[in-house]
Amino acid sequence: VEGLPEEAKPVLKLQISSPVEEATLSEIFDPLAEDTSKMVAVFRAVETNQATMSIEASDADIPLGNAEEVYDLGPLTKFDGMDPKKEYVNELSVKIVPEDGEVAICTVQLRVTYVPSNKDKREELYEQLNKTSQRKAQAVNKLRQVALAASRDAPAGSAGQNKKPAVKPGFLNKPNKEPTKIEAWYNRTLGPDSLLRKLFPVAKNYVLFFGIVGVFHFKGQALALPPPV
Repeated sequence: VEGLPEEAKPVLKLQISSPVEEATLSEIFDPLAEDTSKMVAVFRAVETNQATMSIEASDADIPLGNAEEVYDLGPLTKFDGMDPKKEYVNELSVKIVPEDGEVAICTVQLRVTYVPSNKDKREELYEQLNKTSQRKAQAVNKLRQVALAASRDAPAGSAGQNKKPAVKPGFLNKPNKEPTKIEAWYNRTLGPDSLLRKLFPVAKNYVLFFGIVGVFHFKGQALALPPPV
């Protein structure tokens, strides 16, 4: 505390709005002290995005005044959701102004320590994700507008002349390969379109008929039945 005599006994009453809680500080903070109950005020489950803190000061039982402003806890509890720390410490300089005056009586230095909960970390990550999604949507929208403007400004003739097809003509209809000499001879003599393959279904019946007649004529005795005994 600066601005008060050495024999003064400053007392600070802190009040937050969400949830509504009060705490009193009646001793100057000493890091070597074993009992810090009168030096430290602890508030739990604070809605940091909407909570405010007001401060009232007194010298023992004599009121001195209030803080010149009501402090928003949001800026004092900001942190990076991608790389959160165990705790965040901020120094807050508070000017105490009497109710009927405008000149500060004294200045109080407060150390605000914020320990984010798992809920706070999750909400901060969601908020960063929403901001990133909004920036991405805006960038995509601007990109579409630029592309549309560029297509409108481009000359129609030059666009048509420089345009190349994505697929070359005849991509699926590959040209036939020239057959080799052996393949050509096979197709001409024994292939599906050869004269032999076309006449064979008709000629086989004649071949079978004349073959059987020849067997009967020249080897008919082999087919004769033996005389009865």
